[in-house]
Amino acid sequence: MPKPSKKRQPPEHLDHVFQDEWVDDWTEVADHLAGLLKLPDLDTRTGLKKVHANLSSIQLLLDETFKHARHQGHTKIMAGVAELYIKMSKVDALLQDKLLVAGFYERLVTLADFEDTRAVALRALGTISLFKGKDQSSHFRKCAPSILRIALKHLDHRHTLHAVTGFFAHSSLSIKDMGTSFDLTAFGRALLDSFRVSTPTYWLFDHAMLCFNAPLYDMAQKCRHIPSFITLHTACLHSADYMRRVRSLGCLLQMDLEESEDLSESPSEPQKLPCCFTTSSLAENVKIEDLPPKLLQIMNKYGREATHISSIQTARVKYASLIQESKSSNADLCEIGRGLAHLIQNYQYSLPDVYCCHCGQVRVKDCTECFYTLEWPKLVENCIEELRKQSSPSDEDTLAADILQWKHDLYVEFSFDDWERFLETMTSKHPKHVLFRYRDAHRQSFPKGTLHELTTSALMEYSDIPQWLDYGLRAVLVEAGFDTAIGLSHKGDKRCYPLMLSSRTNAKFLLDNGPPDDPRRAYYAAIYILSHLVLEGSAVNFKKPTIKRALKEIELSTQFMRIMGGPIPSPGYGTRIRTAVLLRYLLPEALQEWGQLLQGLDVQYLEDIASGKYASCSIENPLPDDYKNPDSWPEKLEAEKDNGTSRDGWESEDAIPKDDSFLLLSKLSRCSWCGRPSAALRKCGGCSKERYCDTQCQKFHWEEHKAQCLSTRLIVEDIHIRKS
Repeated sequence: MPKPSKKRQPPEHLDHVFQDEWVDDWTEVADHLAGLLKLPDLDTRTGLKKVHANLSSIQLLLDETFKHARHQGHTKIMAGVAELYIKMSKVDALLQDKLLVAGFYERLVTLADFEDTRAVALRALGTISLFKGKDQSSHFRKCAPSILRIALKHLDHRHTLHAVTGFFAHSSLSIKDMGTSFDLTAFGRALLDSFRVSTPTYWLFDHAMLCFNAPLYDMAQKCRHIPSFITLHTACLHSADYMRRVRSLGCLLQMDLEESEDLSESPSEPQKLPCCFTTSSLAENVKIEDLPPKLLQIMNKYGREATHISSIQTARVKYASLIQESKSSNADLCEIGRGLAHLIQNYQYSLPDVYCCHCGQVRVKDCTECFYTLEWPKLVENCIEELRKQSSPSDEDTLAADILQWKHDLYVEFSFDDWERFLETMTSKHPKHVLFRYRDAHRQSFPKGTLHELTTSALMEYSDIPQWLDYGLRAVLVEAGFDTAIGLSHKGDKRCYPLMLSSRTNAKFLLDNGPPDDPRRAYYAAIYILSHLVLEGSAVNFKKPTIKRALKEIELSTQFMRIMGGPIPSPGYGTRIRTAVLLRYLLPEALQEWGQLLQGLDVQYLEDIASGKYASCSIENPLPDDYKNPDSWPEKLEAEKDNGTSRDGWESEDAIPKDDSFLLLSKLSRCSWCGRPSAALRKCGGCSKERYCDTQCQKFHWEEHKAQCLSTRLIVEDIHIRKS
């Protein structure tokens, strides 16, 4: 820090500022400084409006104060000025936009390059990056490489490393798309090395893991060749923090441990997949009686007629018969259509399907390499036409035509919105036929409301569900629950707990009741293992009977698939299976390397939970018991969905406690489109009810607001006419 300069004394109007006594707390310094400089009260809406009106003069005063504080070597006053700017940014979104446009972000980055102002500037950047502004993403893209350069230049300086970690962690939460790329690998290595030198604080470790797991930085791919990066995430599966366990698992899945299985410094070449896969090759020449003795015993115990092989072969015989019948000159297309619809309803692989091994999609006509000539699509079109053009089609024929249309549309070009509308029409037209709510689990896209409706209890509302469809719907829940839980964990959304629980429950049901030769059985077993690990944390290991049984199921399913010619490919199918198997070997090694560190961090975490500092999803303090029932969570979460802060209704400013900017944040009106808070929002000129940041937000919201605005305007005009 430079010595105070005698030649560059502050002007007289700032003398009282530099002669005062100052505490160490930044917030107290900022409040005291605001009083000395006679700034508007930032804890009231009226005060914020005054800041908007006089922002230029306030900026000049604060910048002058900062400049002289720097000349005098007065770090506390510099910190107070930075804290005042931070407070303006985090309580009022429009103030943040104005400050960013004025170059506040860039000035902080410049100050971070100097030793005397580095700590103040990095802390300010770390705080302001947590609150999303409209242009913050572009400012981040410009400045992040400079911040990374500063961090790499001062890796031996622990406080700088902490501050930069906070900056990147907060930015990962507030910015969705970086729009550019810079490599954080060296920074990741520095963090891992620092963890080995000394035990980090819970704050530092938590923010470092946010950087590691953030999709924004793609560190799962960039650091996958670093052995300690893999073992750290593996060890975190035994953390007391549930969210950390889910995020770490998501990161491991992104790495695809098959390519990093040897934990070498360079990844191996990825496997080349075949172009496409057709279900007509499943169990094509397989006879149950020719199976190996062990597999035959399993099939006999389950019941041969209920197995997948038997079902596929039965459907194939019926399908071949209908195809042959359709080639007759006097073929009854209506009767053939009814037969095909019956097959679709009662057998999973009744009509041969083709799947792309690269994208997992059932619709492959747009991929010339995957194009496969099938006999049924054209026949189905003709059958639909014949069934619909009858003078008075029966309800059964209408249903048959709609079922054929549903199957056919999986193979034709259609937009997602068109498909959604079609499904909504079909479910309202045939409310008792759950087939229209089902889309192949490996497509990974679901109709609106599916996750809320297709619970175990909801399935019971439908009558006469074929067994394959019951299992198929549960398979949708297994995959959707697992993948959505991992996605929501990055947002800290508590729904990731019941979703993961629902996924494990349905995976266990399928393992207990599904056919042993189900092509996706190994996938269910893998999801059961992975979800069990993150739900139970340190309470589970690979020696437990349930985990050992799931691993055995993966082995048996692999044997079945070699014989049957499967499995059906899908995105992430093999990754989850490989990860579940490899974790059996990686977890002991990871705990040996990082176990002691995690134990110390868990102690800090649980102390913070006990003191009420953090909400918890840990195994020691899980979510309420009523969330543990996978049948009850959709209704509870739906009821909570709209319980946000009201945008209207202001209490007296005197009722707002001072020194609580977050409470003020909750009281400010919010933009009707983007939801950001500000004391200077503009009212809609038509209804004077909705408020907006600017004309851009108003334009985006107009389609949704138009009807209400016009209605309100007519009511107001009617009132004026009556009064006159």
